[in-house]
Amino acid sequence: MSGYREIREFSAQEEEAIRWFMAARRLWIISLDADFVPSQSGALDYGEDWLNEFVEEFRSTPL
Repeated sequence: MSGYREIREFSAQEEEAIRWFMAARRLWIISLDADFVPSQSGALDYGEDWLNEFVEEFRSTPL
């Protein structure tokens, strides 16, 4: 983002859209990971700690 801003500044609307896009992207990534749970056959740990990490990351993302 900083490299892009060296060329052109974002408008206030673009800055706002980026924050919401990042939140939507985070939810999408969580859903992709959750979709893989049944196919992993225990290869990855999808326990409560895994979910809590995603929730904490989402909560810490400023909106």
